[in-house]
Amino acid sequence: MSRFGELSARAARECVPLTIHLELTTRCNARCLHCYEGAAHARAPRELSAEEWCAVVDQARALGTLFVTLSGGEALLSPHFWTVAEHVRRAGLALRVYTNGIALEREAARRLAALRPFSVDVTIFSLTAARHDAVTRVPGSLSRAVRGLFRLGRAGVPLTVKCPLVAESAGDHASVRRLAERLGASLVFDPHISPARDGWCGPTLCRGEDQALVSFFAHPATLSH
Repeated sequence: MSRFGELSARAARECVPLTIHLELTTRCNARCLHCYEGAAHARAPRELSAEEWCAVVDQARALGTLFVTLSGGEALLSPHFWTVAEHVRRAGLALRVYTNGIALEREAARRLAALRPFSVDVTIFSLTAARHDAVTRVPGSLSRAVRGLFRLGRAGVPLTVKCPLVAESAGDHASVRRLAERLGASLVFDPHISPARDGWCGPTLCRGEDQALVSFFAHPATLSH
């Protein structure tokens, strides 16, 4: 077992939260068909202040946390994103960011690179714009996300391409795999589509068709992992 594996096993035994996942906001610049936030987008519940989020980070660090993931909604839409992200790094913790990539313009990419994150994870459903954008329901979202990926890649930011296997695009996993290889990025495929937080099962209807999922799991590159 690796040293990190030993650390993880010890943390599990001693109930130490090595990783925490903070959903800073329910705001989002996409309207994905399979989104589990459900009506949360419309409700816009009270969100924590920057001071409250930073206090959460400090408490987690005191408990032994090493990795902090910032997510949403769309994490970059939180008015507190940069304050919290910078606090995570000042606390000496590893930072991971989950994003749909739509907001990865030049300035955002520059500021992310300056934070030296552990990883920025960008969701790509398909390299066919019509299919990707049909999932996000935002025209142009694929081109903006891919441009953001290459901006971060040129800046030396560690990247992960995430690809939920939804019905609109589950058959396009090979092209997404090639994109990750070109970027030198890690790659995560996810066949699990969750119900909404309020119990609505609508998002589960977006799961990839059986044949597309069989094709994915039978792919030599999938089997090799």
